[in-house]
Amino acid sequence: MVTYNMALFKNKHFLIGFSFIIILLTSSFVNQIIFGDNIITEKLQYKGGELVGTPPFPPSWHHPFGTDTASQDLLQMVIYGAKFTIITALVVTICRMVISIIIGVFTALYFPRIKKWLTEFGEAFHFFPGTLLTFFLVVSVLTMAYGGFKYPFMQRWGFEVFIMTIIALPTLTMVISEETDRLKSQQFIDASRLLGAGNLHIAKWHISPFIRHNLLILAAEQFMNSLLILAHLGVLKVFLGGTWIDYSPIKQPPRTVSMEWSGLIGSKLDNLLIYPWITLTPIIFFTLTILAVHSMIIGINQQDNKHLNL
Repeated sequence: MVTYNMALFKNKHFLIGFSFIIILLTSSFVNQIIFGDNIITEKLQYKGGELVGTPPFPPSWHHPFGTDTASQDLLQMVIYGAKFTIITALVVTICRMVISIIIGVFTALYFPRIKKWLTEFGEAFHFFPGTLLTFFLVVSVLTMAYGGFKYPFMQRWGFEVFIMTIIALPTLTMVISEETDRLKSQQFIDASRLLGAGNLHIAKWHISPFIRHNLLILAAEQFMNSLLILAHLGVLKVFLGGTWIDYSPIKQPPRTVSMEWSGLIGSKLDNLLIYPWITLTPIIFFTLTILAVHSMIIGINQQDNKHLNL
């Protein structure tokens, strides 16, 4: 296992994707340490003592991705929100995988009679849009009511993570259970049972090494799925950790409370036609992160094929 992981980090596709995500996360935490919650702003631009520009400013050397209508630097905003977006997708992925592996493997090994019911239940969920289900379940909790939020930020965030986790469990558990069941019927498993091996021994020493590759691929796919659900919720004005709503007579657009990427997309969607760089900047980083994970999947496949050919 250790040898496989070391070899994986030598694969250029995996290393490029992994490095991009780590650099983005590191930059987000360093930015937090240096600037705190403050975002660089530039209200007016002067040249030779004359006013030459007012916000929002388009991309330039000074602001590589431009600024928003409040004159906040978009690159710094995206970097600030990266930790919330990526860590949330990572936590959801880990929770999905751990629960699905436990239920899927143990169902296939200990409760084979339940497998048919589990498969039918998982197939039914496969055709239901995860974004819509998540939206219906979290919108009342994440949208600020008149007078403020009903629950603190961490409770709202934890509830959203919980919902995003459980909506994927039926389908993911079905996939893992099917793969375990396929391996369980192999001849080397039968030979191991004849030698007195129990289900725990088989799961740890015989099934685990063979599904390791598939689990890594599934984890990467779940990470991308989590990012996409967050992006879709952003378009629907349901932002990670909560959507701030202005109830004053002069209403301001809904905004994110943490500057995570889905909130930056949804809160600035109205600027797409007038100031496209404001909305496109978080979309670009969403896309680059998903491409980075896809690059990691390519690296995992290449390394697995090389391992099988040895």
